[in-house]
Amino acid sequence: MLLGQILARDGIDVEILRNGADALVRLKNGAADFDLVCSDVELPGASGWTVLEWVRTHQPETPFMLISGVPDSSFSREASRRGAVAAFRKPFKLAEVQQTLAGLLPYL
Repeated sequence: MLLGQILARDGIDVEILRNGADALVRLKNGAADFDLVCSDVELPGASGWTVLEWVRTHQPETPFMLISGVPDSSFSREASRRGAVAAFRKPFKLAEVQQTLAGLLPYL
């Protein structure tokens, strides 16, 4: 949520959903509305991995970023293997996210 608030402050139109199940419902009802999906891995209702899988299957052109607090060093490799364009382990530097977003969304 904090990342969403920071990005919104920077002028990015952000929609924050509280759990994976809500994210899946919203995506199914309007995925074409999103230029990017960003999800934490650990979500109630449906994990970020589940949301990523849905997006890769149904909206493969939509970039997907994953965030995780797990200390597992294989997280980034697994996220890439599953189709995420970026993966950030907490704590991460906001500048890293902004740089990634600038590459994905050049109109920012």
